[in-house]
Amino acid sequence: MPVGQRGSGDVRPLLVIYHAGGPSVNAAVGKRTCVVGGLEPYTKFHPSNLPLDEIEAHFEAELGVKRFSPIVIAGYSAGCQGVRLQLLEGYCPDAVVAIDGTHSSRPPQEWQIEVWRRWFERCGAPFDGHSFNDRAPRRPRRPLARVTCSQVEPATFTSTHETLELVTGWSLGRAPSDPPIRLTSGNLELESFAGQAAEHLRQGSVVLPAELRDVADELGMRKGRIRPRARGCPPRIARRGGRVMIGALLSVPAVGWLAWEKLYG
Repeated sequence: MPVGQRGSGDVRPLLVIYHAGGPSVNAAVGKRTCVVGGLEPYTKFHPSNLPLDEIEAHFEAELGVKRFSPIVIAGYSAGCQGVRLQLLEGYCPDAVVAIDGTHSSRPPQEWQIEVWRRWFERCGAPFDGHSFNDRAPRRPRRPLARVTCSQVEPATFTSTHETLELVTGWSLGRAPSDPPIRLTSGNLELESFAGQAAEHLRQGSVVLPAELRDVADELGMRKGRIRPRARGCPPRIARRGGRVMIGALLSVPAVGWLAWEKLYG
């Protein structure tokens, strides 16, 4: 997995990013942050072969880092499938940034909806069985979620805005002349943009760095004032040893999430 920026400090932030990268991403998260991943398709470093704990361990050894904190996982377009797979494995970063890439199959499978819904709940967004409460306040010490969608309509799979409508219960369709809408619930922030192909490209070049900068500022990544690890995320030793200690549970996504809730919720 390529290193886009080494970062600095015995304890330094880590950004794992799929299908995106470059100077604008590095600048957004600050020079202290270690950035790994890049522009290659996410399948080149498939999360099934590189789970988050192994990424941490590898780069701690390679860069001489005591530990990484906070940890952000991000993806653009198809790279969000890499983000999704890490969440399915049961990992709990401090923030997830998913930019116009939450597509699902046609018709969507339940697990493709549930993985995002579970993560948003982890971020303090209350779900009543039909929709998320868009008046729920921010939740200090909970993880962050920054998610966007567009109106691109793929021929063979379900669009990002349709998928997120199923996930959230919110109406996210936009006419070409409509302004973007921004909805929040707990620490979830979701933006739905009008436009199709050109808007999708703009989100990669403009929206992704902006969202990463906001997350980095909130987590203290750019100034060295690191926010305490998000409540509900497992301690490092439990996560790294997870496959040994509770590996049988975490190998199945649904049961894994239940185990996570019981142990760390």
